[in-house]
Formats: sequence, C-alpha cells, structure tokens
Amino acid sequence: MEIIGIIIWLIFCIFIGAIAKNKGRSGIGFFFLSLFLTPLIGLIAVLVVKSNVDEIEARKISSGAFKKCPYCAEIIKREAKVCRYCGKELPSSSSSKKLSDYNDWVQKQKFKDVSTK
Repeated sequence: MEIIGIIIWLIFCIFIGAIAKNKGRSGIGFFFLSLFLTPLIGLIAVLVVKSNVDEIEARKISSGAFKKCPYCAEIIKREAKVCRYCGKELPSSSSSKKLSDYNDWVQKQKFKDVSTK
C-alpha cells in the first residue's frame, strides 16, 4: 500500500511540473518543490505564479509554427497573410526570409540586452 502512495505522489509532482512548464516556468524546479514540500503546496505555487510570456513566445517562434508581426510585434501563425491583432497585411512569402532574419536579429538583441545587465 505504501508503494502506491509513493507512485501517486510522484504522478502529482510530474503533473505539477508539466503545468509549470506550460506556463513558461521551470518544470524541474516545481517538480522538486512538490516532491519535497507536498504536491498541494506545489500546486498552489504553480497556480499563483504568473506565466513567463517571454519564454512562451520564444518557444512558439522557435517551433517554426509562429512568427512575430513586424508591425505590432504580436505572435501570429506563420501562414497568416493579415495580422489578427493590428489588421495589417503582412509581407509576402518572398520576403519571409528577411522577416525571419529580422526575428533572429531581434532575439539576439534581447539576449545581448539581458546578458549586459
């Protein structure tokens, strides 16, 4: 009976780590928090903490399914022809290479800004 309790404890800890990862936080960190302090405290902590929007956006862009609108900087689907946020028509696919290079440059600049602080 004791082994079943440990397995359930670990499953809850993994579940809490997955929730944290989806919010852009450290899944491993919240897993260990739940493992050592109880899954209930881990669940409360993961529900209280805000989502890390920068991490979520970076993950979406790196997946290749999304890109940033060059006009309003919102995340949109790569196939989009019109931005759903600002309503502007996006550059054609022939200039998508330039847009991709621009997005890479923006990401590098963010990294430089963070590393110099």
